[in-house]
Amino acid sequence: MTEKLDAVIVGGGVAGLWILHRLRHHGLNVRLYDSGASQGQTANSQGILHRGTKYLLRPTEGTVQRFPDLLQRWRACLDGENAPGDPDLSTTRVVGEGLDLLSNEPLPEDLVDRLEWAQERGLVEYVRGRYRFCEPVLDPRPLLANLEQLHASSIIKVAAPTAELTQSCRWLILAAGAGNEPLLNDLGLHQPVMIRRPLHLVWAYGALPPTFCHVLDSRAAPGRPGAHWTVTSRQENGKYSWYLGGDFSEAERSPEEQQDLVRRLLRRSFPDVEVNELKSFHIDRAEPQPTGPRSLQPFLHRQDGPPANAHVLTVWPMKLVLAPLLADRVAAEMGL
Repeated sequence: MTEKLDAVIVGGGVAGLWILHRLRHHGLNVRLYDSGASQGQTANSQGILHRGTKYLLRPTEGTVQRFPDLLQRWRACLDGENAPGDPDLSTTRVVGEGLDLLSNEPLPEDLVDRLEWAQERGLVEYVRGRYRFCEPVLDPRPLLANLEQLHASSIIKVAAPTAELTQSCRWLILAAGAGNEPLLNDLGLHQPVMIRRPLHLVWAYGALPPTFCHVLDSRAAPGRPGAHWTVTSRQENGKYSWYLGGDFSEAERSPEEQQDLVRRLLRRSFPDVEVNELKSFHIDRAEPQPTGPRSLQPFLHRQDGPPANAHVLTVWPMKLVLAPLLADRVAAEMGL
């Protein structure tokens, strides 16, 4: 505990672990503290390597063009051909190669135009009469295990990371998701301000085929243009479960109401699929308080000096896929 470290990272999600890899690549003496609870935003994500294509579903100009496309960089890592400073993720399996677009109604003409624009740029394919978003899907928990194994000697599991663990370092990097807020409070720091976006997500169990798709359905969020919900699959003991998220998850409902709605959505789009059980649960998606249009970039905020006696970087990747870009920006901020 008295060792002087170049950097301390708090938070063992994809952001903290990718930053840990980058800093150790540069030869820094780094320690990462993690609660080990596996309940963070990375573990509970749907694992989609976004390229911005879901924004095509909403009539918003320019959003897709502004979203960073990191697919080739992720592919290199997954193939074990990672660039220096990026991790070898060749033991992390891609569970789905893309997400089909389903709809119970004809697609609006303006959406077809946007999809054809994306098809010309390699973001979308037309496969067996359906548009497919070219966005692979990972199981995030094996991804985290892969990243942890690369630097296990630098990772310390603690029940609840506190500011007391961060005193002997030149750089303190807060990458704890929702845990950033109490850490900032412990340090007596008031910026950046964090907000929570509560999500009510659902697992489905039964005789389920592997499925990866976005479903256009106005019933998921009445009145919202381009309302849709998303299915990704995970396999355990030879059986698939479905992880359901999307626009329906942002409304406030009881577990019974949420499960009833999801059953109706499933019956409408998958009438031949047998769903035996639904389980809903809540997570908070933590992110910095917006000061303008919603950011499509990872977030980094720096403040120096007391009371932490270190350069303090507070970060959120905003999307799992943006973790490499966030690590780039942390390294640049540190002059590496």
